[in-house]
Amino acid sequence: FMTVSLAALGIAAALLITTAPRTSWFMSLLLGGVVGLFPPVSYGLWLGQANLLILPLLALAFRGVYPGLTLMLASGVKIYPITGLVALWDRPDRWKQMALASAAGLAILLLQWPVGLPAISNLGPDAYWSNQSINGFLSRLALVPGWIPSDAPLGAIDLGLVVVLGYFTLRLLARARFQPFTGVLALSLWFGSVAAPKNSLWNFVPLLLCLALGLQQARRHPGPAITMFLSVCLMGIQLIVWGVTLRGGAIPRSEYANPWVLWTSSLGLMAALFIGAATARLISARERV
Repeated sequence: FMTVSLAALGIAAALLITTAPRTSWFMSLLLGGVVGLFPPVSYGLWLGQANLLILPLLALAFRGVYPGLTLMLASGVKIYPITGLVALWDRPDRWKQMALASAAGLAILLLQWPVGLPAISNLGPDAYWSNQSINGFLSRLALVPGWIPSDAPLGAIDLGLVVVLGYFTLRLLARARFQPFTGVLALSLWFGSVAAPKNSLWNFVPLLLCLALGLQQARRHPGPAITMFLSVCLMGIQLIVWGVTLRGGAIPRSEYANPWVLWTSSLGLMAALFIGAATARLISARERV
């Protein structure tokens, strides 16, 4: 599995590096380093996760290679890439791409039918220390006295925040019709990664598309690129904190109410939100990105 994951990572890196025309060798080297050292990638490679296997499909979609087909195939492995289909609406060939996506989706359903369709996971509170979702943060926050009442409807609050986040994301995408497909797709996939009710750091692998977009536009828009760089550092700090805190085991549930555990166990989510804000700034810029 490690060999296959490394091969998939190499293919995805090559596809992302060659996305932008006239990319300098320094920028190509920098982007390659970001792909390999991005904490969700290195963490997922260490643990062995399927997110790296679908990364080449996402990179192909980023390049505009049959995005409807590649996004739906990726969604057959992990559900969150399906939000990238929103980005197809402004493409001239949107009906063709949606037809390909529908055909691929039907094929996936038929293949999975004999073994049973995947069950919908529990959408209730989940305070587990590695849950990097909005739901996970709220669940841990409710365990700290004085923040959220213990009987608060956390599921409804989480759903409300995701709906608000989705509204502003869709509104921004609707106003960014003049922007290239790469930026719109990156933000669409970002929302799918962040909105999941149960998440892990390695599920933020699609944010690599946001980083690729930021690096490609770093000279013209240095602010978002700097924000993304600091966010990646924040994710790295998350891994360091876990390494120091865990010491080979899980955080005891009795420690969840510790404010230090509360805030340091959500650094990955905070970094992902910062990356999303920087991506939104890029595609809403008056200049063409």
